[in-house]
Amino acid sequence: MVKSAILLIYTGGTIGMKKDPVTQTLRPFDFSGILDEVPELQKFALKVDAYNFDPPIDSSDVVRSPNSFSIAGRSLSSLT
Repeated sequence: MVKSAILLIYTGGTIGMKKDPVTQTLRPFDFSGILDEVPELQKFALKVDAYNFDPPIDSSDVVRSPNSFSIAGRSLSSLT
């Protein structure tokens, strides 16, 4: 039986941040470890893949770097 699959794409932003235990500052979370971080997801028997933009896109700075979304689109099209 083929598992259902989801692809998590983290482009940047607060929702993908996690508190650094040493510095107590927010750092981008590596979503490739999402099953370790949220073990409850394992009960759904899904194949979970993650793609993290490196560096993350700073949405508060999109006005100064509008090509960020063009870069994002090209990066995502290369996944297929």
